[in-house]
Amino acid sequence: MKTIVKRIGIKVYNLKNGPFWKQGGAIVERQGHNIVLDCVKIRSHGKNNRVIIEDGVRLHHVKIQISGNDNTIIIGRNCSIQDTIFAMEEDHNSVTLGAGTTTTGGVVFSAIEGSKIIVGSDGMISRDVWFFTGDGHGIVDEHGKRTNYSQDIIIGDHVWIGYRAILTKGCKICNNSIIAVGAVCNRSLNAVLSEGCVIGGNPAKVVASEKNWTRNRKDGE
Repeated sequence: MKTIVKRIGIKVYNLKNGPFWKQGGAIVERQGHNIVLDCVKIRSHGKNNRVIIEDGVRLHHVKIQISGNDNTIIIGRNCSIQDTIFAMEEDHNSVTLGAGTTTTGGVVFSAIEGSKIIVGSDGMISRDVWFFTGDGHGIVDEHGKRTNYSQDIIIGDHVWIGYRAILTKGCKICNNSIIAVGAVCNRSLNAVLSEGCVIGGNPAKVVASEKNWTRNRKDGE
């Protein structure tokens, strides 16, 4: 009985307070009944683009913009995503958010040229964090050969990404890590990372190790 009442409540909320707008042929797959969509806009140009929303997800003021074919967005169970943009250009890109991951606002996930962004489970992403797998323009060497191809961004489980951090192409972050306010993380970090790092600076470097974090700041007192 409680489950039925909860489903009815969610449907009423979505009808009254949560407009859902979709343009184009993207396939939206809802994998559960306990899903809240509040001011969600999806614009898709291309074929076989999919948005998979798992059970328990909350999307508030989310924009999804896809231009290309065979792109996929997966938002895992019990994610809470607020004021966030997902942007994809060209074909075969993907963005995957693991179960329980949260965003606070002003977050951008941008995947281009067949690249992927993966955020593990229980990630905590602060305001104004940007993920870019590639650049908006080409960079060439003295012979005119391109040098800035897009690369995947891989974030482990239980990673806290601080306010206004930027994660660029090729960046990989290990489990249980902390990215400090304003850090600019690129692939040069990858060789020195281990679990439980604190990462900060521009360009970012490891500033502490053997650390972890909790959502309740008083844990461990």
